Amino acid sequence: MDTKLLGITFVLCAVVIEAFGQTLLKKAAESRSGYLNVYSCAGLFCFAVEAVIWTLALKSLDVSVAYPMGSLAFVGVLMLSRFWLKETVSLKRWAGVVLILCGTAMVGLN
Repeated sequence: MDTKLLGITFVLCAVVIEAFGQTLLKKAAESRSGYLNVYSCAGLFCFAVEAVIWTLALKSLDVSVAYPMGSLAFVGVLMLSRFWLKETVSLKRWAGVVLILCGTAMVGLN
């Protein structure tokens, strides 16, 4: 597999894991059992795994490419917030997602 494609794959994996980590911590914060619960432990575990995968991504990509692609985590968090946590997402936030996707495409295709 091409080194750049491998790096992009690692970035996308890290982004998905970070999005789940963020939403799991949100669930932990809303839990009646306090902040230290299964959601917080799972969220922290996600961040540990993400750090390893992110490091692998940086071995294959320039940080000037990887870091902007990491902004896709905002998109993942918004999607999970809307469809898993049932949060309301305004039209302005959806427009922001479109701008993030456009910017990420511009960086990734360069």
